[in-house]
Amino acid sequence: MRIFVYKSMHDNGGAPCVQNGLLTLAICKPAIRRTAKVGDLIFAFGGVTTIYPRRLIFACQVTEKTKIGAYYQEKKFQKRRDCIYECIGDPGQIENYRYKVGSLYHRDQPSMRNKDIGSTGKNAITIISKKFVYFGKIATDKFLKENKYTNSLFGNLSQGHRVKHDKVVFDELTAAWLSLQKNPRFGKNGIPNLKGNPCGEDVCE
Repeated sequence: MRIFVYKSMHDNGGAPCVQNGLLTLAICKPAIRRTAKVGDLIFAFGGVTTIYPRRLIFACQVTEKTKIGAYYQEKKFQKRRDCIYECIGDPGQIENYRYKVGSLYHRDQPSMRNKDIGSTGKNAITIISKKFVYFGKIATDKFLKENKYTNSLFGNLSQGHRVKHDKVVFDELTAAWLSLQKNPRFGKNGIPNLKGNPCGEDVCE
């Protein structure tokens, strides 16, 4: 098991998308979507320049990963907010992905398709979790106050994510995940902090 930690610059229902008992990461964070495996953990905290600084936005365990392009082809995902593209051919070709008219995210940002999908479709992978806790608008900084090693890690985080940790950080996050599974918010939908585009080119990596 690996643990991915990153700073969330935009929490508005797009990344992550929490609907109908599922948390998904389909857009933004392509490196995590490509490399995380079933069983891995993901923790996202509000960046210091956001309106929710240092707060735990969500934590989840990856329970499923789609094949390349599947999220934009399978009927069961089509009404989810983060299903903003449609794949009309070979999922390994970026030109076969079209932006859905009326989608909420990445409007007027055609260059974002390359980051979301990748030239060969390599980024068109979606992380799905049925085991998650999403705080969104009610997130607090309590987690970092109670977990000193993670707090130190947070202070050294820049753009991108961290997946290699000292043993004390790994053990602390693992114990915290076990505790979070007992939280009343576990597995429930929530209200995001903002509305609109989940990120710009400078923070969607």
